Amino acid sequence: MSGQILLAWRSLWQHKRRTWLTLGAMIFCNTLLVFMITFQAGTYPMMIENTLRIFSSQLQINQQGYLDEPELRKRILHSSDLVSRLEQEFPELDVIPRSNGFLLAASEQRSVGILVNGVVPNKERLASIIPQQITFGHYLEGGDNNQVILGERLAKNLQVTVGDELTVMGSTMEGGFAAGVLSVVGIFSTGINELDRTTSQVSLTTFQRIFGMPNQVSLLSINAPSMSLVSFYQQQLQTQLPTYLQTGAQLTVHDWQQLNPGIKQGIEADLSSAVIMYAVLVLLVILGVMNTQLMAVLERTKEFGIMLAIGSKPSRLFTQVLVETFMMGIIGMLLGALLGSVVAGYFSQVGIALPGMGDIGAQFGIGDRIYPLLSPLSVLIGPAVVCIGSVLVSIYPALKTLGLEPISAMQSK
Repeated sequence: MSGQILLAWRSLWQHKRRTWLTLGAMIFCNTLLVFMITFQAGTYPMMIENTLRIFSSQLQINQQGYLDEPELRKRILHSSDLVSRLEQEFPELDVIPRSNGFLLAASEQRSVGILVNGVVPNKERLASIIPQQITFGHYLEGGDNNQVILGERLAKNLQVTVGDELTVMGSTMEGGFAAGVLSVVGIFSTGINELDRTTSQVSLTTFQRIFGMPNQVSLLSINAPSMSLVSFYQQQLQTQLPTYLQTGAQLTVHDWQQLNPGIKQGIEADLSSAVIMYAVLVLLVILGVMNTQLMAVLERTKEFGIMLAIGSKPSRLFTQVLVETFMMGIIGMLLGALLGSVVAGYFSQVGIALPGMGDIGAQFGIGDRIYPLLSPLSVLIGPAVVCIGSVLVSIYPALKTLGLEPISAMQSK
């Protein structure tokens, strides 16, 4: 076998120019694949993180069925006790209590239905971008202080500004009358029209008083130290929850994919379009490899005829063509992966600024650059596909050696 490998290596460099041209195409393709795949891999965590920071989380605990019908009656009882137990058991997690409800808000000029989010200001500053998007006034202070912040479009619809008051009315969980007077202390703008047009925030204590929900919340948002640990903590929390609860309530732990199915669908759609583009690029390269090997087989027909005449088996010639292609594939894979890693590694440090990223980053409180994400999978998967594909398509030229007759082959020109 070592003799066949040595023979294949020598055969490759009988036509150096052709070999280098083929290798050059493979190296360029592999370098491009590594850069594009690592770049794409870097966009997804940023997309997920930025979406979750608007007003979501990596994990969420709520009553069973709350996601389908987010009603006040589907609440978490004794929430402060549960939060304390979770923080004690999992100190590495950020546990953020939140509540959601609807009220009719009336200013001196207009009345508008609004979504009210009850939050703990100190914890919300660590988990959401809304506290950083205050354009007028300031963010909420803790305690039952009747403060409220409004989305920019909602404030315009109500024709109010910082310092004005709103009268809010609605129904409590038990069907009673919920009412209060809130003072506008801040206006935020996230750049998302639907959010800015409907959403307001009050302190969780104020929310619980207005809606008659003492020591109760709609949900607990939870953030893990990293996205890679989300599945682990989801299982741990779901297993431990029954031991924390003093009631028969059935709570469920949802991950970010269940909370935001649109993100997952967007990633899958982007992956599908990218796979098509990658497939076209790989196909062009491996067809070039097949053409190179087919020309090499035809040019070496007399050589193969002599080898057959001195006792070589057709299967040996077949294997030799595949070995030559495999050697080119390995060289192209290693050099392409190395070069691609160098390029992607550089940009993973300095980042890539895309047109318009500065404005988007300013809106959402994020950076204006995308950083490629290097991993063994993102670096090797593209070059490995090119290598394997090249060997597979070289089967066709290799099959040409199986039908050769020694005499006719040696007489070929």
